Amino acid sequence: MIKITRLFALLLSLAVAVPVPAHAEGRTIPVDQAWGGTRLVYDALSVNGRVYIAYYDADRMLTIAAVDLVSGKVEKKRLDSRFAGWDAHNNIVIEMDAQGRLHVSGNMHAVPLVYARMQRPGDLQSMTLVNRMTGRDETSVTYPRFFRFDDGALGFSYRAGSSGDGEEIINRWDGSAWQRLLDQPLFAPSPGGEHVNAYHTGYQKGPDGRFHVAWVWRATTAAESTFDVMYARSTDLRHWEDSRGRPYTLPITPANADVAVHVPQRGGLMNNIKLGFDTRQVPVISFIRYDSAGHTQLYHARPSNEGWQVAQATDWPERWDFSGGGSLNTRVGFSGVQVDDGRLVEDVQHWVHGRQRLWLDDAQLTSRGTVPPPSSVAGPRGTPAPQPFTNAVHTVRGSTDDGLRVGWWTLPADNNDHPRSCASIGRAEGCQMSGPLELLQR
Repeated sequence: MIKITRLFALLLSLAVAVPVPAHAEGRTIPVDQAWGGTRLVYDALSVNGRVYIAYYDADRMLTIAAVDLVSGKVEKKRLDSRFAGWDAHNNIVIEMDAQGRLHVSGNMHAVPLVYARMQRPGDLQSMTLVNRMTGRDETSVTYPRFFRFDDGALGFSYRAGSSGDGEEIINRWDGSAWQRLLDQPLFAPSPGGEHVNAYHTGYQKGPDGRFHVAWVWRATTAAESTFDVMYARSTDLRHWEDSRGRPYTLPITPANADVAVHVPQRGGLMNNIKLGFDTRQVPVISFIRYDSAGHTQLYHARPSNEGWQVAQATDWPERWDFSGGGSLNTRVGFSGVQVDDGRLVEDVQHWVHGRQRLWLDDAQLTSRGTVPPPSSVAGPRGTPAPQPFTNAVHTVRGSTDDGLRVGWWTLPADNNDHPRSCASIGRAEGCQMSGPLELLQR
């Protein structure tokens, strides 16, 4: 009887010790305290049962956390890069290469490249600041982006220069070192012409297997100097063509670019353009501009055999009269078009009219009205944030679980990249601008 009891106790202890997947129970896993004094975009990636999260900790240090989805164990690596605390341009991006090494870049707005990677695959503690890729055009970097080439190789793009005077650079990781993909920038100012830089949508792989990109130009640091909606496509990110298949001579400049829609400076065009695809898999560009009455409206542009088809999708009576430099508090947001249940739709957020899902006529690109937006799949938003903070949520990329997200507290994007006073947040516990960073499961 004693032997049976001991055997039962042993079996029970083993059963209790078997870990239950953290994400399977819909639990909230505390990760760290994260800086929320400015509305930033943190990044999260799920790879081989671990979620990697890139963020600024309570001391504003660039930090990577790895969460084991089975045990819930959290491992952290703090890098020697400290966020100044106020510039919403200083987002963070991460990606895993084919060799299993994590790469991270961020904390930059027209400053030298900040870049780190694992020295050993899967070993978070081997993550080391390198701050160099090719060594060329890396002294004034903004808008880092990781992406994948067709063969799975890791790509990285960024703006070299400044707002109103910059070039777009693309690098390729060969497994051991970074190489410049192109001998020259993809986007650049016209030789001897006006100084500009391109704000683009990223290189989006379309249903046709090609990469597509849309962008606008900006002439100065002032947002109101944004002009013209542009487009290009490529099969390999090396050779580019316009909407009619005519090859570009690089770099693409205001002098040789395919103008989808001409919008003059101070015409209400912002750099928050989006690129999607219609029911026939044709690219559609979404953007805002002023209508003939001076009101801010959402428009769409699509290439056709007759040229660019452009249509107004809204009839709002309000005007968003933005100006100046720095990060602006976006009053009109939109998702880009998508096909849902056979209908062409777009999710819109307006500062007066709130959230809407527009139903677009697939032939004319005009609005057919609104349809109910999808029910929220965000799941728990984490520990409720005290005023004036709000709960930010970011989807974990690469996850097979649609409900896996990261949540943290953040102040609204209303400081225009300027320092905040402690009095502006009005918290009894003092000037504390950080809060819980959590891995959330719906």
